[in-house]
Amino acid sequence: MTTLAMFSDKGSPGVTTTCLALAGVWPRPCVLVEADPAGDLVLRLVDAAGRPLLASEPSVLTLAAAVRRDPATALTAHSQQAFCGAAVVAGAATPQQARGMAPLWPTLDTTIRCAQADVILDCGRLTPESPVAALAAHADVLVGVVRADAAAMLRMRDRLADLLDHLPANPARRVRVVLLARQRQVSEAAEAMRRVLADGVVPAEVAGTVVVDPRAVAALHGIGSGARLERWPFGRSIRDVAARLSGSEQPPAVPGPRRILTWSR
Repeated sequence: MTTLAMFSDKGSPGVTTTCLALAGVWPRPCVLVEADPAGDLVLRLVDAAGRPLLASEPSVLTLAAAVRRDPATALTAHSQQAFCGAAVVAGAATPQQARGMAPLWPTLDTTIRCAQADVILDCGRLTPESPVAALAAHADVLVGVVRADAAAMLRMRDRLADLLDHLPANPARRVRVVLLARQRQVSEAAEAMRRVLADGVVPAEVAGTVVVDPRAVAALHGIGSGARLERWPFGRSIRDVAARLSGSEQPPAVPGPRRILTWSR
């Protein structure tokens, strides 16, 4: 099973929405764990009348309590199904709960690594001092989510360099960047991020670009008619990124012998 630790940097929001969308289209069984101490997934996922679509429990709090009794507790036993179909372990609902959860995050490491599904960790704005840094340190893939503007890309480069300097060494760890951009920026944003990473000698690759679309995000969160995300570039781009991050992307076909095609009218 694969664990991804996804994070953003200051001024580069969008990681929670990206995590939720990826979990909804992931090609294998997957659980999204809201490991952001300042997370607000329960508040985001609401119906058209503003009513929460997720209950306050189960959550990471019930998971942490169960893990104290049995480290082999299944993540799925403490998950809920989001509107998009993703299995979600919701985070702390209040600042008081978040403070109480701070020393408990490291205790979830064994449960996450032994999960019978891929795990996406929404780590929020991750720093080496974050209480969830211990979880991110053992992830198979470290993924920075960044908006496609110059300042945000430079900050992400520096954040990745800082994390890689301070997290325990892991030769098998893959480091990736996912960009958030308007459709007309997709190609140039990816190339710009590659240059920024290369200039900073940061060993990371660009996993793709998610096309930003407020209508699709509203549908993902459960607001509106429940239209399928595939009707928007957002949904199609999310599937492409999920394929690359999960390793399920099909290799390009080997060209066969050239043939002369004819059409009849």
